[in-house]
Amino acid sequence: MILRELRDFIREQGQVPLLELRLHFGVDEATLRDMLRTLEAKGLIRKLPAGTACAGGCTRCAPDTVEIYAWNG
Repeated sequence: MILRELRDFIREQGQVPLLELRLHFGVDEATLRDMLRTLEAKGLIRKLPAGTACAGGCTRCAPDTVEIYAWNG
């Protein structure tokens, strides 16, 4: 996976939990976080505050345990 694919996926989804990114791309969380930091530094995405609910309204996870990243466009 390259950074561009990650960027495009987040842009298309609007906001995405880290777990979904891990499952979609098959990449470990540490690697994803490094790539996400790069996109954050470029101002393309932002990490949403802890406790933010998923866009789909799913309530299976405790909101304070979910990392969600959103497109800044």
